Amino acid sequence: MNIPMHLLFRALSDYRSDRRAGTSGWRALLQACRWIRLRQSARIGTAAGGAGDRPFTGVLLIPAQGREELRVDFGRYMVLRAEGTLKRMGMRINLICAAFLLLAGLVGTAAAGDLPQAPGTLVALTDGDDLVGRHWPAIDGDHVVWTWYDREDRTGIALRTLSTGEEVNFSRRFRANNNPRVSGDFLVRIDDSERERDPPGRREDVYLYSISSGETTCISSETAGPRSLAISGDYVVWEDLRDRQGDIYLYQISTGEERAVCTDWASQSGPDVSGDRIVWTDRRCENDDVYLYTITTGEERALTSAPTDESGPSISGDRVVWVSSSGEVRFHNLTTGRERVLANSSATKSGPSISGDLVVWTEYVFRESDVPDADTHLFDLITDEEMIVHPFGSHSMSDDPISGNRIVWEEGNSVMLFTYERDGTPPPAPTTESPASLAAVLAALALVFAARRWD
Repeated sequence: MNIPMHLLFRALSDYRSDRRAGTSGWRALLQACRWIRLRQSARIGTAAGGAGDRPFTGVLLIPAQGREELRVDFGRYMVLRAEGTLKRMGMRINLICAAFLLLAGLVGTAAAGDLPQAPGTLVALTDGDDLVGRHWPAIDGDHVVWTWYDREDRTGIALRTLSTGEEVNFSRRFRANNNPRVSGDFLVRIDDSERERDPPGRREDVYLYSISSGETTCISSETAGPRSLAISGDYVVWEDLRDRQGDIYLYQISTGEERAVCTDWASQSGPDVSGDRIVWTDRRCENDDVYLYTITTGEERALTSAPTDESGPSISGDRVVWVSSSGEVRFHNLTTGRERVLANSSATKSGPSISGDLVVWTEYVFRESDVPDADTHLFDLITDEEMIVHPFGSHSMSDDPISGNRIVWEEGNSVMLFTYERDGTPPPAPTTESPASLAAVLAALALVFAARRWD
């Protein structure tokens, strides 16, 4: 299973920050690895990257030492799967983060300055306040939604209407409010369920919220850990673990019908939907492949069958994009059958997302610290040009960061909005030098030797 290495870097960085703030080791682990999913179904994780034509792979093995299981999720990606005692897993995850920091230091650096700056305007939708953080911003048309955390460990959902500036906050709770997505009048999210169960117990469900009426409805019937939400018009899709491996489920808003789309024995993850088409990452043929399902006809087919892993698909109309383990961002037109490569640099990439004629993704590049910078890239299919939206940052995009010519991401404690203007003037870009990767390697070595058992 390919592991986007930047997710491990972010987990390590978050862990170190929490520990410096006095958070206990296990609480820091849960906070830093909130999205990493550890499954009983396997005990091996791999990470792939490359430098030029020389790819490398790291293999991680965590022996099963007990029945305890830690399961957290990192968006649409499976980062690591294992079973064992929490204490043993905690120590090894710390070492794993440091080890992959070392491996990624060998990848080298890339210069964002080789690409033009995307023209447009950049504004902060939020400012610094008493919140701990804002995560998973998603956009559709005039609405932006994100999850926030306060200092009392409560979470909530914020919905901003861009045309009026009005912001609504709701679902303030002490438990999860994850992966909010918005489309038209509806917002979906993953939240701890409070409905009665047989046998009793608490687990997460998918909730649908009507912006106009304020009504909230639970739309998942038997879920045991939904994730990777997507919504488009009349349809909501998600990855579902009710059968202990990832399956794809669909809910039609107008009819209230929930049904399975794919329950193959292998793992399916990271669904996206546009119109009556659904795409996801599928592992039934050993490697990760991209699959397509048409809701109106019930037809399912594979879009990829390459020996490399192809994952993280995003769809807009008849256009699909995804990232391969070889470092390529690929584009496929469902109407013409044409496929092409949009980007093929050696940098680690994640989260390609498409809306109309625009594609965005993140590239992670080492420059001046032991944690890579996150560069937001934009590809304009009209001008056939790749550009930099926001270089040299520590930001993160969700799975649904673009709508029309607007892009959102989280940076620090803020939600940022970039409006692309094809014929406009680019905003001023920060400048920095790109040092050799030796510094990153030395820093990683220090982290490997400093790694120790957490309390």
